[in-house]
Amino acid sequence: MANTTYDELLRQVESLRAENTHLKRELQDNSSHLTLLEGEATTMKDVLTNLQTSMDVENPDSSMADITSCYPEFQTPPPRIIPRDDNDKDLDQNSNTSSNGEVSGPVGQGPVVEGGKRRRGAANNEDVYVVLQELDQERSTLLSEIEAEDKHCKWYYEQIDAINSKINTLPTAQSFNTQADVQRRQLEYDGQRLRKLLQDNLGSAEQIARRHDARLQRIRIIETEMLFMQQRHRQTAAERTDNADTPPSALFHGGWVLPPSTDPVAVADMLQQDTASVMSFRSSNVSSSATSQASYPQQQQPPPQGHPLGTKVEMVYSLLSMLGTHDKDDMSRTLLAMSSSQDSCIAMRQSGCLPLLIQLLHGSDKDAGLLGNTRGSKAARARAAAALHNIVHSHPDDKRGRREARVLRLLEQIRAHCDQLRCMMASEDGSEGNRSRPSSADIDHHPGPAIAALMKLSFDEEHRHAICTLGGLQAIAELLQLDHETNGTTSEQYNVTMRRYACMALTNLTFGDGTNKALLCSMKSCMAALVAQLQSPNEDLRQVAASVLRNLSWRADLASKKMLREVHSVTALMQASMQVKKESTLKSILSALWNLSAHCSENKADICTVDGALAFQVGILTYKSPSKTLAIIENGGGILRNVSSHIAVREDYRVVLREHGCLPILLKHLRSPSLTIVSNACGTLWNLSARCPVDQKALWEMGAVNMLRNLVHSKHKMISMGSAAALKNLLSARPALNMLEDNVFPKPNMPGLHARKAKALKEELESQHLTETCENLESPQGSPTEGGRRQKNRFFADEY
Repeated sequence: MANTTYDELLRQVESLRAENTHLKRELQDNSSHLTLLEGEATTMKDVLTNLQTSMDVENPDSSMADITSCYPEFQTPPPRIIPRDDNDKDLDQNSNTSSNGEVSGPVGQGPVVEGGKRRRGAANNEDVYVVLQELDQERSTLLSEIEAEDKHCKWYYEQIDAINSKINTLPTAQSFNTQADVQRRQLEYDGQRLRKLLQDNLGSAEQIARRHDARLQRIRIIETEMLFMQQRHRQTAAERTDNADTPPSALFHGGWVLPPSTDPVAVADMLQQDTASVMSFRSSNVSSSATSQASYPQQQQPPPQGHPLGTKVEMVYSLLSMLGTHDKDDMSRTLLAMSSSQDSCIAMRQSGCLPLLIQLLHGSDKDAGLLGNTRGSKAARARAAAALHNIVHSHPDDKRGRREARVLRLLEQIRAHCDQLRCMMASEDGSEGNRSRPSSADIDHHPGPAIAALMKLSFDEEHRHAICTLGGLQAIAELLQLDHETNGTTSEQYNVTMRRYACMALTNLTFGDGTNKALLCSMKSCMAALVAQLQSPNEDLRQVAASVLRNLSWRADLASKKMLREVHSVTALMQASMQVKKESTLKSILSALWNLSAHCSENKADICTVDGALAFQVGILTYKSPSKTLAIIENGGGILRNVSSHIAVREDYRVVLREHGCLPILLKHLRSPSLTIVSNACGTLWNLSARCPVDQKALWEMGAVNMLRNLVHSKHKMISMGSAAALKNLLSARPALNMLEDNVFPKPNMPGLHARKAKALKEELESQHLTETCENLESPQGSPTEGGRRQKNRFFADEY
């Protein structure tokens, strides 16, 4: 029974093996058949490809129609362009030749040889305008060709990119997929056809670039010739009229010379119309208005010396020197006309026209004699703003250009708001009795978002440079001034926030920048408005205003010191310090006062004359900081140190210090862990230990001599010098309490080590030649520098 079962199992196994062998044979047969089918399909595909290629050669336009029919999403192809290989040589040869065949001479020397004679003759006649029209027509033709070629290239590249995108979206299966492979091959074939059509129509990439460069070179030569003819025509006209008074605007309108019959009044109207249409060079397309070259690599870097643009810079200098007028209206018209093309704008930037435009926009007391009134008319400012807009939007560096355009857009909003406030104030001057504060609904331009954005940008070094270059410091300062003059000391949250942001931006812009500090200090009205913010009921606004004054007072020049005194900044700061409650606000105010107290003796007197100031200063020396820091005591000690030279000669002020226990506090400060506090205490004791027997006796009784003697050899220079000077004053006083002197310093004729040490110390003090009182000292840590401190957060680090 068991044998039978086993035999059946063997028969089943043999049957299964035979069936498996049969299936393997069928699978091999199917695989061979599939391989044959794939080979036949490939052969037919190659045959079809060869047939299609031959058809494309006979009729290339039909192949483009096939592609567009296969891909309905493609745009209609542009008309076919004949390759310009032959014309490349013509353009290269004509790059140094004028439209009439004349050869262009060296840069700045104008046309020469045969054509030069005819054009010089034209300059002597009335045919200059005709010649310029011919050059302009040739220039417009070249610009149109550049624009058309760019459009064709853009179309081809878009279609090729679309095909590549379709190829990338095809599924990439692990196993062979006949349908996906056919689609991929078809797309790759279509891409090859497009590339071949691109090369047939426009040539290779090298040929396209060479054609483009040749056209641009020819355009630059044409513009150089036009500028030369303008200059030659102006010189000839000046010679004919024997230096007659001819307005420059009659000769210049951007890059064009107006016909001789043009009326000067019409010219002025044309220039005023230009203000309404401010040009923008940011477009990627090429236009015939001379704004096309902004998108090409040739304009990405400033041109080297000897470039035709150098001639334009010379022309700008020549024009500015020959204006013969200081009238802002005439200047603004001329500068706006000069900014009509990108090359002219680049030349204006290189020749230093930006500061001139900023002066036209804002003006200052310093340039009143040069440019007439401190501020031009509204129309003159509008033209200057338009010219500045053109120059900024024609920046050769795309990254810097975008940065400047962003900053200029914000500054334009602020200037528009300031102009509106001026108009409102001017309209209310005639009705003083009915004057009321403007509501937010009456104001069209709300500068809150703009000043907030500028404040954030001012934390970045590159944006700070752009803000200062485009007159941002003046615009922000004028915003603060006009808002204060319009609304006064207000608690309105919108105005308070706007002023806070303005002061924070000014703090960053004046951080370690002597030029900006001097510029802001030259604006007296703005400085007065800044000081007025110290009386605001909002302590945060007081803090940021004090931060600006702290920066301005650090290492200020003579003019800045004078201006800070004229706007009574010292008195305002001293009064504000006695009113505020927040530690951060008090810290900023005291830091500014420390710097100002070192400017002059008048500032020290102003601090002392404020009612309760001296008692407040003594109280600051024992300030209990909620943040557990010593900054308040350091700043307060620095102020007292500087004013102590004034207190030393006023007995009434010494009495106030005695009543509030100043001397014991100073002696306690000699043991402070802060070197700044010890240094300030030594400097104050230096002054207070002089010329007053009462204070000298008190110091002797308090043991000041022993404490000062321990600091004489300190490694800190100010501590060593201050303690030595104070000790010298006390030893020279010879107090009546000889017992104390004998106990501290035994007489020299007494034997012993102490007598020798006392004698040596006296000789050492005498050899230092220290004065009886010390001079001023600004805060050693409360002011910005140009080093690594710039890496800190400018405003919120308090610049300490």
